[in-house]
Amino acid sequence: RGVQPEDSRSFSYGLIFTPGFLSGLRISVDFVETHKTNEIVGYISPQTLVDLEANFPDRIVRGPNLSTDPTGWAGPIIGIDSGAINAAKSDIRSIDFQIDYSHHTERFGDWHFYVLGSEQTRLQRTLFPGATSQNYIGLQDGPRKWQGSFGMDWTQGPWTLAWDAQYTDAFSPCGSYFIGTPQCAVLTGYQGRNHLSAQLYNDVNVRYVFAQSDHAWGRMLDGAEINLGIQNVFNEEPPVYGIPNVNYTATGDPRLRRFTLTLREHF
Repeated sequence: RGVQPEDSRSFSYGLIFTPGFLSGLRISVDFVETHKTNEIVGYISPQTLVDLEANFPDRIVRGPNLSTDPTGWAGPIIGIDSGAINAAKSDIRSIDFQIDYSHHTERFGDWHFYVLGSEQTRLQRTLFPGATSQNYIGLQDGPRKWQGSFGMDWTQGPWTLAWDAQYTDAFSPCGSYFIGTPQCAVLTGYQGRNHLSAQLYNDVNVRYVFAQSDHAWGRMLDGAEINLGIQNVFNEEPPVYGIPNVNYTATGDPRLRRFTLTLREHF
C-alpha cells in the first residue's frame, strides 16, 4: 500500500590483468557502488512499525478508544500492515574479483583453475529521514561479508572432470530490526552463540562424451553425454537455527550428499 518506485544509481569500475610472463592467467577486480533512494523493503517487523508509528502512521490501524482508556490514549491496534515499504535510502559497496588460469598439455589434457569472490564492504540503510543508519552486512536479513567459489576443470579426450567449492561467510542470527534490542539477546541465547557458522560445500562432476563408432550401438550413442555428479561430497550439514520454528539456512541443503546420473543425446 502506497509503495512508490525506487531510484537507483550505480557506479562500477575495475581492472583486468593478463601478465605476459604467464600465459593463460587472467585476474580481474571490479568495484561496484550503488546509491538507492525510496528503496523498497519487503518486510519490517510489526514491533518496529509500532515503535515508529509516528513515521508510518498509515501502517497502523487502530480502533475506537475503550471506555477505560485515559484521555488522549491511542485506541487499540486492530491491524498492522507490514508489507513492502519504501525505505529512505541505502548505500551499497562491494568488491568482486576473479582469477582464472588455463593450461594445455599434450599428455595430460587441458586444465582450468579459478577463484571467484565477493566482499560486501557496505550496506547501510536508513528507514526514514532522521533515523539511525543501520549496517546490514553479516545479519540474518542482509548479505554475507564474504562469499565465493573456487575449483578446477580437467578435460582430456572424451573425459571431463570438474570440481567446484562454494563458500558463504558466517552471519548473525539477528535480523536488522532486532539489533540493539532485547530480542537479539534472546535469539543469540537460542542459538548458543552470536553467529551461524560459515559454509563450504564441494561438488564433483564427471562427464564422458561418446565418440563416433562403426558399431550399431555406437552410432546410436554418437555425441551422447553421460554425467555423474556428486553434490556436497563431504556430506556437510548446513547450519541450523536455534530459533523455534525456524530450520536450515537458505544457503544450505538439508538433503546433504546427493548423486545424479544423466544421459543426454542430441537429435
